[in-house]
Amino acid sequence: MSVVFEKRTIAPFPIGFYDDLHPDISVNFQMNRFYNWVGDDSMLSEMREAAKGITDYPTFSNTFIDLDEKTLAKGSTLKGAYYLRLADFFIPSGDPRKLTERRRFVALVLDFFAVPASANSHIPYESGWLSSYRFTPEKPRGVIVVFGGFDSHIEEWLPAAITLVNAGYDTIMFEGPGQGAVLEDAHIPMTVEWEKPVKSILDYYKLNDVTLIGFSLGGGLVVRAAAYEPRVRRMIAYDILTDMLEVTLRGLQPTVRSEIVGWLDSKNEAALND
Repeated sequence: MSVVFEKRTIAPFPIGFYDDLHPDISVNFQMNRFYNWVGDDSMLSEMREAAKGITDYPTFSNTFIDLDEKTLAKGSTLKGAYYLRLADFFIPSGDPRKLTERRRFVALVLDFFAVPASANSHIPYESGWLSSYRFTPEKPRGVIVVFGGFDSHIEEWLPAAITLVNAGYDTIMFEGPGQGAVLEDAHIPMTVEWEKPVKSILDYYKLNDVTLIGFSLGGGLVVRAAAYEPRVRRMIAYDILTDMLEVTLRGLQPTVRSEIVGWLDSKNEAALND
């Protein structure tokens, strides 16, 4: 369904990238990523201090869960929520906290931005459902449909969605196969055939002329979906990702890359998983 969504005031998005939050490039990127959604400069010093000397993911997650709890106790809901999301990113899928912490993060950001339950829909898809949110301004100037990448919890994108709604766009954001609640609650794995979930979204909302945005891995999925779905009239790859395998293998030694590609070519699933 569509809910008329009044303008919300949000903090300005930070500009720039900090390369000194953590010596590990990947960890440093994720710290920048979740800071960018909050825009509270106090996060920079707090994260630097909390992450000092941390060299493994379990310690990192435990440290930021602790920081999340201290931050929430001080009444900083949004900042605490994104500390929790940062911790959750590095919790492995087999850990029972993965589901619990995602749900807690989602509840915190929905409450902070006063998102009504009526804005969320579970859209029938294959054997389960897709999770979507629709925010419609009073006089929409167009429809934007947006989704994320391989690790996406679409609720983390709420500050950007609210910015689009404030600018007058009817905004739909959704989780597809392999993402967030669709993976962890509906148990639907990732697919490359992204035109299928996009079709379900457009059918459900009866849309014919949309701008489709995909971010992170979605920058590759959006190109595929737009190619197969004629109701997508404009497409934004945010950012462009043409080869997930190349990205995944980039940080490995050439001999290891060759070995992995060989296992993929020969369908040696056991060796690859090990």
